[in-house]
Amino acid sequence: MRKLLISALLCSLTIGVEAQSYERAHRGIESFGRHGQTVSLIERTAAKQNYRYRMKGFRTSDNYQFVQFLYNEQLQLVAVKDSVRNEYSLIDSLFYNELGQMVRLSGWQLLGDEWQNIYYVDYGYNEAGLIASRSNYNNFDGEWELGGVYTYTYNEAGKILLSELTMNGILFQKVEYTYDQDGNELCAMWYSYDGLGLTPSEKVVSVYENGLKITEYDSVCEGGVRWMNDGYTSYSYNNSDDCLEYHHYDETNYEVERSVYSFNSNRTMDETLIPWHPELVRPKTYQNTHVYEMEEWFTVDVDYVLQHVCDYIYEYEDVNVLVDEVEPGHVAVYPNPAHDYIIVKGLGDESCRVEIIDALGREVLVCESASNGQRLAVGQLPEGCYVLTVSTAKGSFASKLLIK
Repeated sequence: MRKLLISALLCSLTIGVEAQSYERAHRGIESFGRHGQTVSLIERTAAKQNYRYRMKGFRTSDNYQFVQFLYNEQLQLVAVKDSVRNEYSLIDSLFYNELGQMVRLSGWQLLGDEWQNIYYVDYGYNEAGLIASRSNYNNFDGEWELGGVYTYTYNEAGKILLSELTMNGILFQKVEYTYDQDGNELCAMWYSYDGLGLTPSEKVVSVYENGLKITEYDSVCEGGVRWMNDGYTSYSYNNSDDCLEYHHYDETNYEVERSVYSFNSNRTMDETLIPWHPELVRPKTYQNTHVYEMEEWFTVDVDYVLQHVCDYIYEYEDVNVLVDEVEPGHVAVYPNPAHDYIIVKGLGDESCRVEIIDALGREVLVCESASNGQRLAVGQLPEGCYVLTVSTAKGSFASKLLIK
């Protein structure tokens, strides 16, 4: 939810991002995830390199919200730009070490006319390359405060067994995980600090059929001794094991949230890079075989009536489409490094939008309708590294631009 912190992206191209959804503008990250989100953080720390396609972003069908994913040449997610019309603009930045491990998430938000760094999260790793710690810092009136530190313990298969949250020196929360013989998560047991110590607070029990999760049952613990029903979630699949529908019900069996998905049967998840962000709510991936193209999302309104909120449209592009390649039907911008100007090439009769962002996340050059072969003056920009994005009807591309 935030803005490009490009100082570390730029020469190492390690900026990053976050995309979140329509239902929230800014959550100061104090606590972390539910229902498997922690596990996804642990298990997905690097992208493979043999993808044919990547998700370039998603938008609501009414064009109210736009989310754009930016990648570097190693197919690492480097920025997510999230904008909701007339309400907020957010960008998260992801930073990587020399091993390709994401070590920092930095969040920016447009407040008035200025982008402000509102939080960052640092990640540490164990000898097996799994995330061992997560430390969250929030910006309160220019003062950075540590919000909390998570630590993680794993079994020999690399599955998380225990996560613990410490805040102000107090063990504030822990979650214990158990699995079946196939490695499917059976139960997540939550314990929370009650002023004296940790007591049971919540548990999520999962049921599987043919290796696919079909139901999650939520329970809350009253007084640390009495378990009470807190609702459940159901999933349904097609013959290809794609999740067709997600339904969440409260403790009275009233449906409070629903997602209905449609898929592209000609494109599989194995060949498509779906961007991973450790705090990401959307896109959800489940255990699908094919990539989804649309999600119909429903939730309850202020009167607790289930309503259709919006449709999310997911868009993809070829991973080989890079700004600095000149191929038929592709777009190139050169020279790079540049001095006085850059040239947009490969558009044919089309036009494109060119944007250059500096190390502070500011748009320093924007051309809404650049034509094929057009020169754009950049001599007025200071020397240094920038992020260059080019958007056409065929897709959006990002690259590092060096101005000397």
